[in-house]
Amino acid sequence: KIWDTYNAFIDRFKSIQLEHGPFRPAMLRSLGQMFSEFEFPESARYYNEEALKLDNDSITYLLSLVYFELYQNTSVALELSDKVLKRDPSNLNALWHSLDCYELMSRYEDAYSTALNILQIYNKMDYSPQDGWQDIGYVFWKTGHIKEAKFYFDKQIDLCEKRLKIDPKDDFPKLILIQVYAALGEKG
Repeated sequence: KIWDTYNAFIDRFKSIQLEHGPFRPAMLRSLGQMFSEFEFPESARYYNEEALKLDNDSITYLLSLVYFELYQNTSVALELSDKVLKRDPSNLNALWHSLDCYELMSRYEDAYSTALNILQIYNKMDYSPQDGWQDIGYVFWKTGHIKEAKFYFDKQIDLCEKRLKIDPKDDFPKLILIQVYAALGEKG
């Protein structure tokens, strides 16, 4: 089934009109993200600012701006992410965004330091995410830490294969596997 973009927007608008409680800011940000993904940056910013007016959550506001800027103006996205990290050095969303920025800017040593920081936080939390290991692996790969890179690539491959056993039609793990195998140079 093809995703119906028009009706997705209509449904989101209707749900926001009905919600006047604590979920409204997140819903506005979600709508802003949709507008950003479809390259309507002014509308994206408008809904993000409306959410900020409601909850005064400047950290989430800045992280939304990072998301909007990531592929348009990576250096601005990095500056915004740095603002969040100055307030909250262990903010994983900001760290992951910084990692993305450094990769896009080919600043692999900075990406490596950020990856180490992310790993340290996950170790302290005793937490292991389901995705993202391919990004960690890629940074290790680009900085010459091949053994560690393969460890994280293998970890992500294992997680993706488990998800595909549960739902063979899930395209997200397939996309991640493509990224991992491309980084490893396996074209088959």
